[in-house]
Amino acid sequence: MNKVSIRLKNGTVDYTQKTEVLLAGSCDAFFPMSIIRDKKTTRGIFDTSGFRKLADLEGLSASQVLSLAEDVLLLIEKCEDYLFFPEEYILSAETVYINEESKQLKITYIPNARNLNFSKSLACFFHQLKSATTENGRVYLDTLGALLSCEKLRTERVIGFIEKLKQEIYLCGIR
Repeated sequence: MNKVSIRLKNGTVDYTQKTEVLLAGSCDAFFPMSIIRDKKTTRGIFDTSGFRKLADLEGLSASQVLSLAEDVLLLIEKCEDYLFFPEEYILSAETVYINEESKQLKITYIPNARNLNFSKSLACFFHQLKSATTENGRVYLDTLGALLSCEKLRTERVIGFIEKLKQEIYLCGIR
């Protein structure tokens, strides 16, 4: 059984709407959270059984890692539908999980106290994925990271750029 436990400080999670969404599992982008309280602390517990951290992946081709990046962007959009914005939670290869059978992604909700802007957070996330891919995959992730660090782009435009990169990989036979 795989469990992730985080310590929640009062005020880090909106205890009305957001906690209800996390507890009920309404947003399937996040693992459902259980809360345990004692006199001094409040803990959020996530059951990650059947999923694997993206940080544990290795040997992904350039196309696979770009598809994964695209899926993460779509996951972020799904979170925003429930008013969970990427500046509010930690997005990293340690907090995003994949079910390799169904290719489903989920996030463990860990409040982000530093409130990094979306572009920087995403660029750091893509940098972390570099250890899971080939040399060509690292080059494409660098390209994606450079794009994000230069401009603030809407998710649709970044996904469109990823699609162009994947098409280039296919047409050129890049692994």
